[in-house]
Amino acid sequence: MNRHITRFALMLLLTFLLVYLLTACCGLSFSVNPGERTPIKCPAADILLDQDILPDIEWQDVWQNTEDASWRIGIDRAGAGFPTRNKGGIVQEVYLLKSAAEAEKEYDDLVDDLYRQTEFISEWITPDPLLNVETKADKYRLACASDTLSNAVQCEFLALYGPYIIELNVDIDAVQYADLITLISAIDEKAVACAEIQQK
Repeated sequence: MNRHITRFALMLLLTFLLVYLLTACCGLSFSVNPGERTPIKCPAADILLDQDILPDIEWQDVWQNTEDASWRIGIDRAGAGFPTRNKGGIVQEVYLLKSAAEAEKEYDDLVDDLYRQTEFISEWITPDPLLNVETKADKYRLACASDTLSNAVQCEFLALYGPYIIELNVDIDAVQYADLITLISAIDEKAVACAEIQQK
């Protein structure tokens, strides 16, 4: 038994010495690379709407969370909410993914999830006032649907800007279509600037 243990120990020692000599003489090197982290040059929170957006509306409260959002995707995420006292409000979420290609794939998956008609949500359509919204997004969808029980209308803006995905949900009782266009313009400006910084 001792002879087998000694033989095994000698084999290990010889193997180690052989690898050491190969690396010393032949210039071979072995390294473990845990993978490079994608640097965050422009955090998702930089694209959140400002608290003074739509100053004519009296917000009951404003929250901004720089570390979280609903979907568990991306390397950075942030969210903001602007509720009114009794007319709903606005929720914005921003996600930063590792690359524009990965973001586009996630965007396409989210479109399928978000704009689904159910027994409680009517068909998603784009009302006439929102048909010609100008945006520099790589891709976007803007549509509205009604709650079949309350008839409350909500609009959903989902946009792709390079490695960023932005979701904006608005209750039309809280704001009007013209206000929604103002919100999208503010997001568009921030998102374009952030995408340029992140992709440099």
